[in-house]
Amino acid sequence: MSNTNPSRNPRLLLVFRLPEKPSRYRVSVWRRLKAAGAQVVRRALFILPDTPLNRLRAADLTHDVENWGGEAWIFAGGLITPIFRPKPGGFRRVTVEETRTTSVVDRRRRAKRS
Repeated sequence: MSNTNPSRNPRLLLVFRLPEKPSRYRVSVWRRLKAAGAQVVRRALFILPDTPLNRLRAADLTHDVENWGGEAWIFAGGLITPIFRPKPGGFRRVTVEETRTTSVVDRRRRAKRS
């Protein structure tokens, strides 16, 4: 049985954006987060257990990211569980013309039919 009580499984979500060059800054952040036991969600999106030490680490990383010309955000919350997980190949690129001529509802209806 999974733990669904958010207060018993708190997490930190760290999101950051850094300039493309030099890459050593992104590598430094990635290595420090991996050493802290962070789970990589996307290239610049990490989940950490919400502990006092990890809050300090996240604040330190945020400070460094901002000094390197980037931006960083820390979110604290309970259990982080995806509420929607698409099937493989479930997403597709939408052209600019489609976004101008059709609504989101129309695109969803067409996607369900195919």
